[in-house]
Amino acid sequence: MPFKDPKKQKAYDRERQKRLRADPEYVKLERERTKLCTEKRTIKNKSKAIEYTGGLQCHNPNCVYIKHGETLELCQIDFHHVIEQNKTGNFGTMFASNKWETVKLEIDNCKAMPLCRNCHSLETWGTDEERFGHILDA
Repeated sequence: MPFKDPKKQKAYDRERQKRLRADPEYVKLERERTKLCTEKRTIKNKSKAIEYTGGLQCHNPNCVYIKHGETLELCQIDFHHVIEQNKTGNFGTMFASNKWETVKLEIDNCKAMPLCRNCHSLETWGTDEERFGHILDA
């Protein structure tokens, strides 16, 4: 039953939380619940981002998946910041911890595009020849 006095209610809530946090079973269940909520939010935000940017496909025209007509899974898509200067965060973290509006704003500001993991790695890091050519030539 709630208290009429807000100060008493707050004190009661604080004491209740202390008791619950001391219970290892409660802590375990709370961690599992939090993990599940984070996974749901990640999938929801990533799915919305993929739909917003044109569907479950790599946007690199030279992608081998596109050439062979293969369909991609949600886990095979990464988002690439085209305009790095406007980047405010990592998409993986944003999908898990932010509201859709924040993710959408990041996509718009950075002209982000979905790429398959292979194309995203090549786009971000370059080929071995580009990165290590001076070492390989020696």
